[in-house]
Amino acid sequence: MTIIPEAVQNYLLRNGWVLDPAQSTHARATFEKPYCLGIDVPLRMDFGDYERRMKEALEAIAREESIPVSELLEELAPMKTFHVTDHKTGVTHVVRCKTVEEALRQVFDVSVEERCQ
Repeated sequence: MTIIPEAVQNYLLRNGWVLDPAQSTHARATFEKPYCLGIDVPLRMDFGDYERRMKEALEAIAREESIPVSELLEELAPMKTFHVTDHKTGVTHVVRCKTVEEALRQVFDVSVEERCQ
């Protein structure tokens, strides 16, 4: 899964980080928060080292926020549109969420494991 720079920047801003324009460049945005190391978010997805730099940024954010990287990735995952049909009623629901499991849970109010049994 490719994480886009805007998602990371929005996450940082929502969580009290501040963009430091003096340290930022056309290729990276630098964010700071009191008592934390600065975070450099790569902006150029066309650069060959983008994936590596984004991985480093995500690891640094997770470390500074004291959360697992997996939790951060879940937060940053893009929203998708799912069309879920209830075959009993014939009604198709359009649901915006991150995973098919979430879509099923929203429509049927059950977990995937329960639904598949």
